[in-house]
Amino acid sequence: MTEQTERPLAEPRPLGEVRTWPRSFTDRLTAPLPGVRAVARLAREGRLRPGAESLRELAGLPVEPGPLPVVDAATTALTWAGHASWVVATGGLTVLTDPVWSRRILGTPPRVTPVGVPWENLPRVDAVVISHNHYDHLDAPTLKRLPRDTHLLLPAAWPPGPAAGASPVSPSWTGGRPWSCRARPGRSASTSCRPTTGANAP
Repeated sequence: MTEQTERPLAEPRPLGEVRTWPRSFTDRLTAPLPGVRAVARLAREGRLRPGAESLRELAGLPVEPGPLPVVDAATTALTWAGHASWVVATGGLTVLTDPVWSRRILGTPPRVTPVGVPWENLPRVDAVVISHNHYDHLDAPTLKRLPRDTHLLLPAAWPPGPAAGASPVSPSWTGGRPWSCRARPGRSASTSCRPTTGANAP
């Protein structure tokens, strides 16, 4: 096991700076990625699915989806829906992060527990934040359930596909840096996004 050392925080990059993705991330790997044959073998052996013993334990999981908390415009509430999906109520607005309400996503077993917040319990969604385009963060069937005028906050230089809504907003960052967004409620709600710094920021 390697010893973790703290690095000094990087200075924030200028707002509006356009950064490009590197051609490869192989220099960051700590072990080789499995090839197609290795993944196929794992699937054939059933090692990509929960084992029978694990499935028997599901009945004991404390899962109780419920309604969202009722908060006023001066209160912020965060409700975990599962994995990276959160329901954020702030300033009278409702924002979803990486929403996945599908029963299963491509290449994975079906969901073993229900989503923490039933879809029918969601209020009108004002905006959706998508962090990156992995299947467990960008779920096209879920996005298609949203009204076409729902605002999408996406990484820069990422054109929305046919599954996206009609109002993409791309903050100017790339390269995997974290970002913070602040909603300004009012007659015409607006959101400002800026890069942030952190121990893992490149």
